[in-house]
Amino acid sequence: AYMNEEKFDTALYYFQVSKELAEEIGNMSGVAYSLGNIANIYMADEDYEKALNIYNEVRDLSEEDNNKLGLSLSYVNISIVYTELADLSDNNNQKKNYFALALENAQNSLKYAEEIESLTHMGYAYFQLIESFIVTGDYVNSLEYAEKYIEAKDSVFNIQRIKENER
Repeated sequence: AYMNEEKFDTALYYFQVSKELAEEIGNMSGVAYSLGNIANIYMADEDYEKALNIYNEVRDLSEEDNNKLGLSLSYVNISIVYTELADLSDNNNQKKNYFALALENAQNSLKYAEEIESLTHMGYAYFQLIESFIVTGDYVNSLEYAEKYIEAKDSVFNIQRIKENER
């Protein structure tokens, strides 16, 4: 709620408390979840370097915990950060490097989303891949992932409709 109202300091405080409580009870998934939310605040506040560092920490925790959903989310968020950094960069070599890192991380995100068969998270990865391929001028792959994105999004929508009709 605080984040939606752009009360970043308050949201940051409560996510930090949540992280500390999760650490106290040894809930590493909870720690990673809280850190992910802290990184989201830094993203919303456009502090991309801080967000990137924390998303990398979340990725490492997810790796240690063998949390494939956490890995998929971490990688897609890292990809988003690199896309933002590329957009802000005036240095063409740095821009290319950031886009290459965005692409690599989006591909990693997709790998884990496919392993857990999560259409929602595949959609997130597809969307990042579309953006990465567009900026690199690879329109064939961009179109391929756009079609996959639409298919995944339609499937998620249809599943939601079926569940609503079963109520």
